[in-house]
Amino acid sequence: MARRVLGSTVDVPALRAQLEALTAAGEHAQVIATLFELLEKLSRDHSDLAARYVSMLRGMYRSKSERVSSDQLAMLLPQLPANEPAPPDEPAPAPAPAPPAGPVEGDGGAPPAGPQKPTKPRPGGRKPVPPSMRREIVKVPVPADELRCCDAEKQVIGTRVRITIEYRPGEAYAREEHAEAT
Repeated sequence: MARRVLGSTVDVPALRAQLEALTAAGEHAQVIATLFELLEKLSRDHSDLAARYVSMLRGMYRSKSERVSSDQLAMLLPQLPANEPAPPDEPAPAPAPAPPAGPVEGDGGAPPAGPQKPTKPRPGGRKPVPPSMRREIVKVPVPADELRCCDAEKQVIGTRVRITIEYRPGEAYAREEHAEAT
């Protein structure tokens, strides 16, 4: 039975028979040398495979910051060759003039006319805690030693609220920590 191991074919029963024959003949040093050669080869193959795997994972999950701005694309577009050559009967069309970089006279910097799509707010963050969920409110006062600074008493200027969803067997509830800020 031949088994494929990292790009090479290893015939395990034949290897076993060879090693048993060497052992029966008293060639223990040869058996050990053969096993170490095989171990070194498998170790090298494993290292190569692990490096390829890590490289593939980096390529797959790395940050995708290799984006090109639209200005650079617009600058490089005229330099690209055309996909199809112009027929020899017709003259090549003249390239369109580049749009002016600054505002055009008479437009007053106004946006282009026509229907504009309203911009939708992008969804983000967590969903709010359902109002029907039981809430446990814990007040966290400022420690007494932090209320004094420079021989003066500090004032509480606000409260930070942190909501954590907790679970006890049979119920889930929201725990609100109201921490005073100075």
